[in-house]
Amino acid sequence: MNCAEDVVILEYFRVQHRCMKFQHPIKCFWQPPESNEIQLCCDGAARGNPGTSGAGAGVVARDYSCNVIGALDIGLGVTTNYLAELYGIIIGMEWATRWGVRRICIHSYSYSVVEAFSSSNLPWFSRRMWV
Repeated sequence: MNCAEDVVILEYFRVQHRCMKFQHPIKCFWQPPESNEIQLCCDGAARGNPGTSGAGAGVVARDYSCNVIGALDIGLGVTTNYLAELYGIIIGMEWATRWGVRRICIHSYSYSVVEAFSSSNLPWFSRRMWV
């Protein structure tokens, strides 16, 4: 628990340790999509920025019963975190439209990418993929 008594005991037995900041749990809620839509949870990442050792994106699709109906990942090569997040949403949308899905709920924690889609302010090279 990182209290003073614990540290004394660890030091007495010469156990290597490091102090950590105490974390307070927070409540998180997740709601399934409506009965006539699917939910896409999209993410992207790059090691470094731009990711010289590779970047990738992934998507998990769920139905209204919370069943995972598919998962997809893609390697993107050398790119930035922002573009990896952007491509995660784009490939998820392409995937869902191939299934003939009409209503899609997108979940992404990248605020800047969500804003880009909301304001139609996508990078020029990704507009062809989106339109």
